[in-house]
Amino acid sequence: QQHRFRHDVSTYHITIKRLGAAKMYQEMDNIVNQVLAIPCIGNEALYNTIIYFFVEARKLSRAVNIFKHMRNRKNLGCRPSIRTYNSLFTALLSRRSDFYINFMYVETIRCLFRQIVNDGIEPDIFLLNTMIKGYVLALQINDALRIFHQMGVVYDCQPNSFSYNYLIHGLCSQGRTRNARELSDEMKKKGFVPSGKSYNSLVNALALNGETEEAVIYLWEMIEKQRLPDFISYKTVLDEICRRDRVEEALRLLKELQEKVLVDGHTYRKILFVLEHDYGYSSERNRFRQMVNDGIEPDIFSLNTMIKGYVLALQINDALRIFHQMGVVYDCQPNSFSYNYLIHGLCSQGRTRNARELSDEMKKKGFVPSGKSYNSLVNALALNGETEEAVNYLWEMIEKQRLPDFITYKTVLDEICRRDRVEEALRLLKELQEKDL
Repeated sequence: QQHRFRHDVSTYHITIKRLGAAKMYQEMDNIVNQVLAIPCIGNEALYNTIIYFFVEARKLSRAVNIFKHMRNRKNLGCRPSIRTYNSLFTALLSRRSDFYINFMYVETIRCLFRQIVNDGIEPDIFLLNTMIKGYVLALQINDALRIFHQMGVVYDCQPNSFSYNYLIHGLCSQGRTRNARELSDEMKKKGFVPSGKSYNSLVNALALNGETEEAVIYLWEMIEKQRLPDFISYKTVLDEICRRDRVEEALRLLKELQEKVLVDGHTYRKILFVLEHDYGYSSERNRFRQMVNDGIEPDIFSLNTMIKGYVLALQINDALRIFHQMGVVYDCQPNSFSYNYLIHGLCSQGRTRNARELSDEMKKKGFVPSGKSYNSLVNALALNGETEEAVNYLWEMIEKQRLPDFITYKTVLDEICRRDRVEEALRLLKELQEKDL
């Protein structure tokens, strides 16, 4: 320190930037506390930087506190701008792929959006796309469509490729293929090309909806547009064609894909094996077996990949079928990945009894459920009204050194309070705090 030297906004700003960039978040936090203690120090750019680095450090509650501090400042130069809101929106949706988490956070985003409108701030395309993405992740597709149709009418910006891609994926996840195709056609007329994720979603949704001819058309279109189909897309299309007693057509398509080097040898054999097992009955089975190389036997990795694929496609019964065939049809036993994929999938559909049975079974075999499995179980049980069981699993996961996330704590306490047991929720919260959890 130098005699008579006083820090100003710029020196604080530079210091916080340097500490944040170096990931020295504790030291940065100390400097931020100094800034907040001086009423005359601060501007929008400084606060936005603080929020940005708190988000990077995953200290979301601190970022929100800075936002509230900005709103309470009398100095208009310190008030939140569209950049502030964009940072917060991104933080609330980043690295969150779980439905329960997105459902909880989308309400926070909705409230923030109302504040933007009330403050007279004009949303930009980035913020509106973040809103659409948030609604899609929370499965609130109609709200996402409402924002989309207000672009260019209520708000002064036009949809871009991200707007369309988020919506196409969301519509497909709900089987609304007609709306998804309409949006796909509209975006292509505007010169945009759907992303690989959008094409894969369309192909899968159309096939699962029985529109196999359309699915194949979109499959070839995405290849033409240099968007690569994934294993699940190939498998779903061929599977659905076979379900409609058109096995030879499926085989011709698979052969054509192989000849054009669109599927490699490993993928080709894996798809062929699955089709042979599911649809190769009587004379058709012999035709399949002629095409399958001798000695092809799926290993635990291949079977777990199938289970994971079915879970991601929300085809839980098919995932369970593969699981129960392990050790019977196939010469390998389920491992921890097999159980964890299924527990998460069952919980996402609210099938808590089956999920608990699998959890008990895997523990008897010496496996410990993953943190994701435990969080899914606790959330699903709480949302299903089984709060006592949820609390039991909460303590069990802590005992097994699996850390509950914020949403898990929030969901359990919230559901206990909904049942007029507020004091019980407060006691649990107090106990968690006393144990530094």
